[in-house]
Amino acid sequence: MYALKTSKLRVCSNILRQERNRKVMREVRIIILEHILPTPEALIYNLAEAGADIHAIIAKPYFINAEVLQRLRNAGFYVLESSYGVTNKRRGWP
Repeated sequence: MYALKTSKLRVCSNILRQERNRKVMREVRIIILEHILPTPEALIYNLAEAGADIHAIIAKPYFINAEVLQRLRNAGFYVLESSYGVTNKRRGWP
């Protein structure tokens, strides 16, 4: 089995370090709906470091790592824990 021992999401990280992409990210405000696990955590930090405004993170239930959740909150991100009843509603959709 092949496992990366270095930083997660290396391609994403490299793309977000490019100045032309950082310029775009500084104009972006994001609301994220995601599992609170180490890989999404790495993505959130990559986006924030690139200049994106992470307005809120909505945590998908049942896949919340308590340590990751605490690190995100300690870093100043607003993380909303929700239920599937709320996140799966499709108002106005068939």
